[in-house]
Amino acid sequence: MQKLILFTLILFAASVAAAQMSGGTLTIDTTVKGSGGGVSTGGILSLTGTTGQGAAGGSLNGGTFNFRPGFWQPNFAPTSATVSVGGRVLTDAGAGLRNAIVVITGNGGVSRWTVTGSLGYYNFDEVDTGQTYIVQVQSKRYLFSPRILTVQDDLADVDFTATGVVW
Repeated sequence: MQKLILFTLILFAASVAAAQMSGGTLTIDTTVKGSGGGVSTGGILSLTGTTGQGAAGGSLNGGTFNFRPGFWQPNFAPTSATVSVGGRVLTDAGAGLRNAIVVITGNGGVSRWTVTGSLGYYNFDEVDTGQTYIVQVQSKRYLFSPRILTVQDDLADVDFTATGVVW
């Protein structure tokens, strides 16, 4: 069944291509020619072109078409790269604290959280660069001061040490 559908599609495409190529001669006139170039041919088509952009400058308009000649200038908008932010949560005695909740909150108020491992380590992947974040630790037993970070690159040492004990 699939072979029949594929064969039918190939026949349809060939008939459309044949119908489009039977319209006669196509001529595209230009008013400016640059130096160099040559002729490209293939089958019944021929294209005479130049090696340079002969009409660099203002826009060329005709009917519903608009052409702005010149050398192509890419317009790359900066994209937001992502990095990792991580560290360790420690007790006031310096031991790693497991099962603490670490929350990272971005400029728009969107928060993500993770839980520390058995040695107190945590990590956030895919953190957008160029942003400012508040990182906080929540624990049933210890108090921690929040940190404000402007993230530009991977951070592996955003450590928190308990500043007090919850009674």
